Amino acid sequence: MAVATLRTAEGKISPFNGVVYVQVPDILASCKKAMELGGKIVPGFPFNLPGGIRAIALVLDPAGHPIGMYSRTPLPAPPHPAK
Repeated sequence: MAVATLRTAEGKISPFNGVVYVQVPDILASCKKAMELGGKIVPGFPFNLPGGIRAIALVLDPAGHPIGMYSRTPLPAPPHPAK
């Protein structure tokens, strides 16, 4: 089942104050595709939500409108540095 929500932007993300979140199967692949299409990932995104079972990202489209992405699949854990 797909999920979508509309939220008010918190903080100074863009001159627009509404954010629509859409569910995506893969946050990293979706962020990559958004950048290929001229979007910009907002600094600090993507990240796992508390509990680490879901992830969100925020992208600005080429006109500066924020678009939120939500995935039920968390981001992978960062690799451990070699010792």
